[in-house]
Amino acid sequence: MSNQIRLSIEDSVRFIKQQVTTLKLGNFETVEELRQALLESGCTLNREINEVIDKLAADSDFTLTSGTDKLDIHMSTSAQLGYSGKCPLFELFAAIRDIGGVGLSVEAGLQHVLQSPRQFMGYEQLIYQLPIPQFVDGYPTVFRVEDHYGERYLNCYLVGAEYVCRGDEVLVFGFRPNEGC
Repeated sequence: MSNQIRLSIEDSVRFIKQQVTTLKLGNFETVEELRQALLESGCTLNREINEVIDKLAADSDFTLTSGTDKLDIHMSTSAQLGYSGKCPLFELFAAIRDIGGVGLSVEAGLQHVLQSPRQFMGYEQLIYQLPIPQFVDGYPTVFRVEDHYGERYLNCYLVGAEYVCRGDEVLVFGFRPNEGC
């Protein structure tokens, strides 16, 4: 752990588990349809996001959720995870895992952006992702949703040890089904 102050987080964990947004999965047959829906929602996709979508579209092993499914996601600040101020993002990911949290699939991350287009304007969201197979570096991946002067941007980053969270971002993640949230 860095020199950050770890706060008592029992109450925060209970609070985080109560902050649930339910995503609907299975709305799209192809990755290209999902990309088009994001663009039509007014979200600007950076080069890395477009590359991820291109690679997924070309990957015959990658499939979107078939049928209709729902997924509960949770949101937290770094303070609610027990950190104050700046800290390495990989430490926040470890704190998320310590409380039973998990990274979202690529589809769930993109669906979150699509299904909450204006709810989160005004601050950055970091969507904790499962590693994207096309990026073989082994680093966790984060989708970053940013608001710049009323326009939403979606970026994709591999998170190395040098990536520092400012402390005012909102982290988005899931919980393991057996964690009872």
